[in-house]
Amino acid sequence: EDEMKYDLELDKALVHSMVESAQSVFSDKLTIESITNYRTGTRAYTSDYAPFFGFVPGLDGVVAASGLGSTGLTAGPLVGKILYELITDLNPSLALEDYPIENYIQMKP
Repeated sequence: EDEMKYDLELDKALVHSMVESAQSVFSDKLTIESITNYRTGTRAYTSDYAPFFGFVPGLDGVVAASGLGSTGLTAGPLVGKILYELITDLNPSLALEDYPIENYIQMKP
């Protein structure tokens, strides 16, 4: 999907393919006809494809995370845990310097 850029148009052929794959693995009860709503969106990623998270520079007590791209569904829960650790004054499970938020979010001068 990286080559789709910012095209948010729903591709029904891709949806049909995903439903067929899900049917073969999970259940044939999932059908195209059972889908009542579709949503599309972009996957947030940075110019260097690196995720970032931590305290937002210049905003006391505010945390943020982004740049997970296609790993958001799998890495998102871990990043959520890290943010929880930050706001509850626990030591984060990952080194924040490896995911520097200040490289991507800065206060305007």
